Amino acid sequence: MHWQADSIKAVLFTAPFGSHRDASELWAEAFPGDTPDGYQRNPSAPNLQSSASGERYGFVINVTAQVGQISVVATPVFRQVPGLVMPGLTPPRIAEVTDATYIAVEAMKRLAPSFQAARIALILELAKTAVGVVTADMMSEELPNVPFPPGSIEPSFQFNSLAPLPSAPHITLNRICIWSSGQVGFFGGNMPGVPANGPMAMSSFIGFNVDVNTSPSQNLFGVNLTDAFDCLRSEALSIAENQMRHFL
Repeated sequence: MHWQADSIKAVLFTAPFGSHRDASELWAEAFPGDTPDGYQRNPSAPNLQSSASGERYGFVINVTAQVGQISVVATPVFRQVPGLVMPGLTPPRIAEVTDATYIAVEAMKRLAPSFQAARIALILELAKTAVGVVTADMMSEELPNVPFPPGSIEPSFQFNSLAPLPSAPHITLNRICIWSSGQVGFFGGNMPGVPANGPMAMSSFIGFNVDVNTSPSQNLFGVNLTDAFDCLRSEALSIAENQMRHFL
């Protein structure tokens, strides 16, 4: 796979009026015998949001809980000389997309059985660095049969392809794919607590978001969520690997 990941997110939307649990409690359940490196809670937020995070398995893992939704997110670890942008530096991304997806999904599978789920999702935010302005020709590998006008720059393309959930065929999956392009700016590793006034690097990118989720209009009551998340993982990784070929 030539894509890397900006983030990988497993999400569970809970049924209305369901129970709410704190992120620190969820972390202990998602990673048995472990405690998070960091914890935040906003008691004044209307959705009672809290988050627990830590660097695990070579990724930054964040477990977030709020009324109606829990998520497990894997993001890259970024280590760089504070305030120094090295020549050719690119944004931090996850190279081991399959491994990070496995960790996020396995953590969510430990959490899911204790919730009444209304909807589940797995989102891969993928990208690769491009040189200069992104032209339509630079997307020919990703979108070989999609016609763009000659000379087009900053191309984008998206669709949603429906399919049955393999473990529960009466449930419909949305398979949302979005190819995009643009520039991202980032600081070269400022020290925590120091104002972000160091040198900024700019990098062009081609992005590919894969969002596999169950339709919000369907009831997941009785669906084995462990099997369902396995199906979401298999589907999302196959799309990331094969792109348009997955649907043809």
